[in-house]
Amino acid sequence: VKCKEEGIEGSVFIMVTIEKNGSVSNPRILKHVNPLLENEALRIIKILPKFVPGKLKGTIVRVDVVVPIHFKL
Repeated sequence: VKCKEEGIEGSVFIMVTIEKNGSVSNPRILKHVNPLLENEALRIIKILPKFVPGKLKGTIVRVDVVVPIHFKL
């Protein structure tokens, strides 16, 4: 609500690790915009469902991915 009142928008880029079981861990903000947007982006990352884990030569592996989250009013 505060972002809407102040007209704050932008994109937050978060790097996360997709674990072997598909869960998301170790979120790291790569591009800082505004603390309010960053906190909301981290909240969104924490509620993501499990992903399909990565594979390398048939073996399930941990994978780092960058997730862009765009906030637009």
